[in-house]
Amino acid sequence: MKIAVISDTHGSFAAWENCFPFLGGIDMLVHCGDLYYIGPRNPQSGDFSPGKLADAFNSLGIPFIVARGNCDAEIDSTVSQFPICHPYAFFIANGKRILVSHGHVFTMSQYVDLARRWHIDIALSGHTHLAGIESIENCIFANPGSLAFPKNFPGICFISENEIELFDVSSGRTTCKASL
Repeated sequence: MKIAVISDTHGSFAAWENCFPFLGGIDMLVHCGDLYYIGPRNPQSGDFSPGKLADAFNSLGIPFIVARGNCDAEIDSTVSQFPICHPYAFFIANGKRILVSHGHVFTMSQYVDLARRWHIDIALSGHTHLAGIESIENCIFANPGSLAFPKNFPGICFISENEIELFDVSSGRTTCKASL
């Protein structure tokens, strides 16, 4: 099973369109939150189109797991044909225990503690808009960054049976990998 992980689309349909060509062949999509709205700290871009983005997400045709972000609201459930989980989502894929949270509710030490107690293999989050992968105590912590307002590059994480890779949408290249 191939899983793609994105985060922080903030209502940008153009950001979704930029990443979509790289999602061919995935079996599941995970979103780490901040789907539709920009929040008070981000600038509104000309491509802000949360309704259009909701339509795109609703038409995926594959399992879609979403953790609610700090810019997401309960009202988002009325336009979303998938559950928006809060404060985290948990699932098992490829024999790996995967925890998804936006990253604004737990401190990193709390997230590491959850991973330790629940024997999590992969912990996914967004919120910081910084893409990266880090291994801490037998768990891979991955953040795809923000597709709409990246601080380093717009990323997608790809999870397969044996590895997780971080892909830079702007360059079209993998930036780093970690074995599972």
